[in-house]
Amino acid sequence: MSAGHIRQLREVVEDALALRALRAAADLEAENIDARTVDKLAEAVPELTSPRDIFNRLRETRDSPKHPLNAHFLDRVLRGMSVADRDLRWSEWLRVHSRDARADLGRLERRWRSERPAEAHDALRARWVIWTLTSTVRNLRDYATRALYWYGRKEPTGLFSLALDALTINDPYIVERVTAAAYGVAMAHQAYDADFEQALKTYLTGIRDALTTDSASAPTSHEVPRCGGATRPRPQGHLS
Repeated sequence: MSAGHIRQLREVVEDALALRALRAAADLEAENIDARTVDKLAEAVPELTSPRDIFNRLRETRDSPKHPLNAHFLDRVLRGMSVADRDLRWSEWLRVHSRDARADLGRLERRWRSERPAEAHDALRARWVIWTLTSTVRNLRDYATRALYWYGRKEPTGLFSLALDALTINDPYIVERVTAAAYGVAMAHQAYDADFEQALKTYLTGIRDALTTDSASAPTSHEVPRCGGATRPRPQGHLS
């Protein structure tokens, strides 16, 4: 039976149990999670904490293109938070799980550095990685930046698109790091490549239009994104 023909448990239980039922709904198969439940989950993320934190589930579903709770859902939720609220909720979750997060980023980097062809799932994985840049753990941010760089080496159009999309995030540090990764990818392409040239042109045009025009969607005087990352110093330590 499809999600449109059933009632969710959260709709029929007492208020005291509704939040637990809502968290349980996140564990359902994708076809049984309706749009209303997705909206309710997005609103309730600050309250869906340990021991069954919703972010644990979102890590499992992040790279499933057809799952309503994939990395686009995470992006929707985190973009809607203030920096302070996001630090208290998401960045704290990353801190608690920093060891697992580093191992995950290492696996993704090895995947993107390998000769393995890119997959449709990789764009979703990279979108998740962008949000790990809010971490208060320095070397986790370095691992994430390096993983994004290698994703861009394999899929430059994908990284450039994510970098443009990140310009409207209310955390300039994320913008700096993603832009730096994109700049590194651009500098790594020294030989002529028509496809890459077009991807880079689209990216640079997007930066110009988003940051500097009269109708800019993310106007800024910050020189790092305005220069496409060219003035960003190389992060120390793990990025050598």
